[in-house]
Amino acid sequence: LQWADQATLDLIGMLMLDPNIQHFGILGCYRDNEVDRRHPLFGLLEAVRLNGIDLTEIHVGPIERESVNSIVSDALCLPPSLCRPLSTVIHQKAGGVILFVIRFLNSLNKQGHLVYCLESRRWTWDLEKIKSERVSEDFVVHTTLQMNSLPKLVQIGFMSAACLGSNFNASILGKTIEDEEFDVCSFLEIGKDGGYIEESGLGSFSWTHDQIQQAAYDLIPPTQRESFHYQLGQMLLENSTNCEMKRDALFFIVDNMNKGVDLKLDRNQKTQLAGLNLQAGNIAISTSRFHAAAEYLQTGISLLIKDSWIQQYDLTIQLYDAALEAFYTAGQFSKFDAAVKQPLTHAMCFEDKLNSYHNLVRYLTASGKSEEA
Repeated sequence: LQWADQATLDLIGMLMLDPNIQHFGILGCYRDNEVDRRHPLFGLLEAVRLNGIDLTEIHVGPIERESVNSIVSDALCLPPSLCRPLSTVIHQKAGGVILFVIRFLNSLNKQGHLVYCLESRRWTWDLEKIKSERVSEDFVVHTTLQMNSLPKLVQIGFMSAACLGSNFNASILGKTIEDEEFDVCSFLEIGKDGGYIEESGLGSFSWTHDQIQQAAYDLIPPTQRESFHYQLGQMLLENSTNCEMKRDALFFIVDNMNKGVDLKLDRNQKTQLAGLNLQAGNIAISTSRFHAAAEYLQTGISLLIKDSWIQQYDLTIQLYDAALEAFYTAGQFSKFDAAVKQPLTHAMCFEDKLNSYHNLVRYLTASGKSEEA
């Protein structure tokens, strides 16, 4: 739930707080280290408590030593008593984090510290070497270091895939990388073999864990992330047809290029990106994703030049018209108040002000100001 958008949390809150809904239970999970008092989930939980609704919280911590021993015993097909010295060391190294335990076992096998002996027909290990193995306490750091040992093009593939999100399409990934030597199929096989990604559908892939995605993202130097995102989006834009733009690639393009808005973009680049945000915002509105639409359209407005009402009139009026619709529907009334003045002041004719007046009347009526409306 730490990743849930506002619309999702609003729906959960509505279901939980509606007095007419009875015999209803909801089970959710979140990382408490990622939810502070400013997080919208915190506000939802407080509202639920204040309304007298029972909440049962279960803290899930690292797995215990015996659980790790059971995992190792099952993985190696050996009695638990025989695996206990090994599992004790693994538990200490991995801190009881189950994903770390599994990946640490794999790394021991690749390094030759844990091997299958054909003579004895069982797994054997060098406990002293495993004890001396230096492992970062941070799983993300450890995984990033593992990825750093892979070929450069594979690392580039991981960085690009991480920028595309928790799920990505193989075809889209291939369009984001300029190097002609990069082979998407080979990269995907390496990713699957290493346990980093898994196939989730025809041509679609997902990370096996969000922390692995974070590890891949951390391959990008922090000072280069904005430019990496922008260039990735630009590359995808250049390599996508109009049909692909509408069907698959637009949101990947805009989401990545928007992360580069603080770069020194020239006027043409800003105009291009503002237009892309307008397209994304309109599609988001058409699919009732109003909070997302509001973000796209607000970003598009921020990219307009100072005299946009003169030199970019069509783009400007379209952005404000769509933004007012999104702000009103998403309940972002402070943004609506600030934005509605612009088209009412600068639009060239009454027809161009009509949409603004329409949304203003809706806003005033909903606010109980019917006389002003």
